[in-house]
Amino acid sequence: ICVKPLDLPQIFETPEESKAKAALPTLEARKELQAKQMFDRASKVADAAADRWAEFLGLWRMVMNPKSGFRTVVIDTASALYEMASLAKFGKMVQVPQMMWAPMKAEFAALMKLPYNTRQVNVILLHHLKDEYKNTTVNGRESSEKTGARVRRGFGEIGEIVQMIIKCQRLDATPAQIQKGEPPSRFMAEVLDSGIWPGLNRTKLITGYADADEWEMMGAGHPFPDIGSTPPP
Repeated sequence: ICVKPLDLPQIFETPEESKAKAALPTLEARKELQAKQMFDRASKVADAAADRWAEFLGLWRMVMNPKSGFRTVVIDTASALYEMASLAKFGKMVQVPQMMWAPMKAEFAALMKLPYNTRQVNVILLHHLKDEYKNTTVNGRESSEKTGARVRRGFGEIGEIVQMIIKCQRLDATPAQIQKGEPPSRFMAEVLDSGIWPGLNRTKLITGYADADEWEMMGAGHPFPDIGSTPPP
């Protein structure tokens, strides 16, 4: 299931809206108009996202039907899917009261748990990564700065639902490494957490070249056929 970027309506203040707000005589009137403009924009975004979200729900329920015949479903990307669900609910991703997120997150989690009910469909959720930030206070002023780490973008609790988490990335060699004969780029897949095959944890699969057909397994104590635990049926 390919989740394409939303073709959202205008979400920023237009020059016409700015002129209309500036023409009002009082600050209270300008604030009231601005609030109405923000509400109208959020409503338009929610309507656009709701149509796409309803389309996904129809597809999701279809492939989760045990009689559908589907065995493997890939969502590309689950990051965009969660953002779509959030926009369909709130019309925005920021300045949403924390208490309003709980029902929406519970609904999304229930949808992601449906494959456990069918016991016939394998689901692969592709996510993007984003920079991790931490809040700091310096001289009484709060600021946010990058930690240097990259974290999964999307539904934060998805790691508690899935059975395996794998991080994929491309490793580009430096000019000095290339001169030494190392490949210019490689792909690496690292098993961060495996609930069904614990023996795979911290295993890294690395290609010699970006287009290589063979992968080198590093870090696992056993070859794939004998992980040390029996996979579930």
